[in-house]
Amino acid sequence: MDDLKRVKPELLLLGHPNVGKSVLFSRLTGVHAVSSNYVGTTVSYTKGRLTNKEEKSLEVIDAPGIYSLEPLDDAAKVALELIDDARRIVVVVDATHLERQLPFVIEVLAQKRPTILVLNMFDEARHKGVEIDLELLAKELGVRVFATAARTGEGIAALSEAIFELEPAPEDIREREHKKYDLPHPLHHEHLCSHGCATCTNVICQQDTEGHHHLNRKKVWTRVGDIVSRTQTLSKKRHSFLEVLEDMAIHPLWGILVSLVVIVASFIVIRFLGEFLITGDIVFINHTLANVPFGLDLLFEKTWTPLMMGLSHLLGGSGFWHDVLIGQLIDGEIDYFQSFGVLTSGPYIEIVAVMPYVISFYLVMSFLEDSGHLPRMAVFLDNIMHKMGLHGYAFIPTLLGLGCNVPGIMATRILSSKQERFITATLISIAIPCASLQAMIVGILGKFGAMPVIFVYGTLLFVWVGTGVVLKFFVKGDIPELMIEIPPYRIPDGKAMAKKLWVRLWAFLKEAMPVVLASVLVVNLLFQFQAFDAFAYIFSPVVKYLWQMPSESIVPLLVGFIRKDVAVGMFMPLGLSLPQLITGAVVLAMFFPCVATFAVLIKELGFKDSLKSLAIMLIVVMLVGALVAQLAPLIVA
Repeated sequence: MDDLKRVKPELLLLGHPNVGKSVLFSRLTGVHAVSSNYVGTTVSYTKGRLTNKEEKSLEVIDAPGIYSLEPLDDAAKVALELIDDARRIVVVVDATHLERQLPFVIEVLAQKRPTILVLNMFDEARHKGVEIDLELLAKELGVRVFATAARTGEGIAALSEAIFELEPAPEDIREREHKKYDLPHPLHHEHLCSHGCATCTNVICQQDTEGHHHLNRKKVWTRVGDIVSRTQTLSKKRHSFLEVLEDMAIHPLWGILVSLVVIVASFIVIRFLGEFLITGDIVFINHTLANVPFGLDLLFEKTWTPLMMGLSHLLGGSGFWHDVLIGQLIDGEIDYFQSFGVLTSGPYIEIVAVMPYVISFYLVMSFLEDSGHLPRMAVFLDNIMHKMGLHGYAFIPTLLGLGCNVPGIMATRILSSKQERFITATLISIAIPCASLQAMIVGILGKFGAMPVIFVYGTLLFVWVGTGVVLKFFVKGDIPELMIEIPPYRIPDGKAMAKKLWVRLWAFLKEAMPVVLASVLVVNLLFQFQAFDAFAYIFSPVVKYLWQMPSESIVPLLVGFIRKDVAVGMFMPLGLSLPQLITGAVVLAMFFPCVATFAVLIKELGFKDSLKSLAIMLIVVMLVGALVAQLAPLIVA
């Protein structure tokens, strides 16, 4: 990697996942943080600045959470790249699991960088009867040790002061290491080998680890046992309510029930809060209980709509630039879902139709992360998801896609590999209907009884599983085993959640807004130059002969790119039979994501992989549409 692309951390945070490293990072740097992908990878890291009372500042890099410095996955390789140039390192461990995490600490200390050890969640350790002698631990390891509770801010001030006192490594540390070992990066990093390389028969493992400097596993664990026995004491305590809930959550039967309750509750909260932020409606299970004169939709109508109508009059109410900026007027008024102007539908789709669900998604996601339930849910679902080339974590974006596909696809960032992100995002785009589309499907088909609705959902479930199993064999990439630390349940800190929400929401607006506006502009121009008429002509044989629907059905399918729930309603004036309605509902749910989802798909996967995803979608929707067209009459009969 050349000098222009290298990330050179003045301060690097390292640690296992779920040790509170991100919360500690937020405490040190505030909310002014930037998330980026490491050059040449899809692994993300976060950077911010730590400033002391004397207004001296350091750039802080929050490395991806890893369990070892063994460079067998992308996250570990990125961590090694960051360590190579790190001038100071802070290793964060969970104080309640000191013995399990000390081997990683020893690996980091073996890199000979100026290091501080932080025992985070020290308040929880006290509650569990875990007492640690910090002075003795510091003497044993040869580094300064600090106890913190990042949720509450305990110990952060002392840690911040110590960081600035830590003597930094020289700026040319990487070059010195290369000369010292005369080995290409990252072979000079000492680490524990988890694959027994001396006798390993796995060819890939031998190639990946040949020439590495391994720490002696037996000596490391002997040292860990000795350190823990002398620095840590345990006392018995009665279980709290949260600890009782922890026991239930890992029980073979009760654990599944707890996870199901959490899944259902998460979906209800996302839908409830999203609808309330948009319209002010208080909705429960598709029933509006009350309405409050509040919401982004009302705000747009009272503030933005008069401005846009004034601009429309200035532009003469029609014409090329009017149609590009304002869009088509519907009965003399702006319809944000149909006008499709860059200044009307563009910001409305982003701010009103999507952002409320993004807010509710991130709140629920932060709560699940900070409460400690997310890793448990991933473990329970891992065996099922692994059949599709995914980890249990992939169920979280999928679940959230049922509210809105946009936050669902954005949530694929929590997945560890490019393969998982591609498969999950593709499956969400193809087989996961958003809440508004589900409402229309149930509303239109429900009056014919439960069977048509069940058939539609059963078909989408079959497509989701079947496509995932097939993609597992065709999408290149390794699927690392799911290795996660299950943290204790804890009550999330409201301030930490609010900071995390603001950082993520700002990143969403900054990243997605330009893409959504550009997509609206492109679709607008395609409509103006009648390119969609060409698409209708091309797809007419598919619609008529393969899906056995009238040629006019192509119009709702194309409108689905703008708004899928509106497109379902456009089937009604066509006088379709029940089998055709069923086929249309399935095809529309699978056929081309809406513009907001399409924009975020490009942002998350890149243009090339997005085209691959859309190609897969077209193939699957044509085959499944043809199959449903044959089976739907039998189901109705």
